[in-house]
Amino acid sequence: MLHRFHKYSLWFIILLSCFLSTTFACTRVLRVDQDHGVMVGRNMDWMEDMQTNLVVFPRGEARMGDIGDNPLNWVSKYGNIVATAYGIITTDGLNEAGLSGHILWLDNSDYGKRDENQPDLSVMMWLQYYLDNFKTVAEAVRFTETNKLQIVPYFHPVTNRWLNLHLALDDATGDSAIIEYTNGTMHIYHDRNHITMTNDPSFDKQLANLKQYKVFGGDKPLPGTSSPLDRFVRATHYTQELPKATSTQDELYGVLSVINNAAQPFKIGTADKPHMSKTLWHTIADLTHHVYYFQSTSNQNLVSASLDKFNLKAGSPTMILDVAHHPEYVGDMTDKFMSMDEYMDS
Repeated sequence: MLHRFHKYSLWFIILLSCFLSTTFACTRVLRVDQDHGVMVGRNMDWMEDMQTNLVVFPRGEARMGDIGDNPLNWVSKYGNIVATAYGIITTDGLNEAGLSGHILWLDNSDYGKRDENQPDLSVMMWLQYYLDNFKTVAEAVRFTETNKLQIVPYFHPVTNRWLNLHLALDDATGDSAIIEYTNGTMHIYHDRNHITMTNDPSFDKQLANLKQYKVFGGDKPLPGTSSPLDRFVRATHYTQELPKATSTQDELYGVLSVINNAAQPFKIGTADKPHMSKTLWHTIADLTHHVYYFQSTSNQNLVSASLDKFNLKAGSPTMILDVAHHPEYVGDMTDKFMSMDEYMDS
């Protein structure tokens, strides 16, 4: 997701061409506790350090969906906090209304034939568009079904690969949706019971695969590999088996325990098996209390930021927390964010 950071836009486009490589493998799980709120956790599995930082965007940001001849243009309705890759791609995030989103790799994605008459939304801006514009999953799904967004894939010339992604959305009511494009057709899986997402195969086949295992009515034991299919089964089972939380912190630790179980050990991934890459970091979004957590697997420090404490009015500065270069950060770092201009000058 390429952000238009005002005068830095062209520089970011050039940087993307140089650094974007391979894919977003990962695992996402959603946990709903009637007493202590809704939380969603995700792992980021990647082949190299992504220089991830946390960025807070105010409302009123003018954005464009692509750099082509007919881009989709919009102005953001909701402020949001996101986890970036290489400082330019939104991989995960939470907005002020309690909507959260996550992009993960889906190798067999096919966004269909390009309709030149429709404004295009690059797959790199896909998640940011939803965080900017919608309050709930239901609202986002209704819009998507009605407007049939023209998602445009991105071909990376250096790695000679298409950037193939699917999108998970969740909100403070506990609602959930997974949006995929396969065989040129959009598929929306909208159900509160869809609490897990990993990578290939497509979501309908992941759901069918669940039924083979004893914990879901089949005859196979719980699987143990780090393949997307096995991670999907384990993450679904362990999320459903979490005991009732006694506090918000207890719920947080429960979600962390599940995504740690689905995390991948440090190893060397390959271009043909990007889903086998190591887990670099976790995020946990508290959709009820608008708190965003980040934990790097290289230092295990749990960092948090309260979105409600930021000035999100239109015209306010974009704020950034440089977790990539400050492994000593731990705990509530809301007050440590600096403006994007200060960051670029430092």
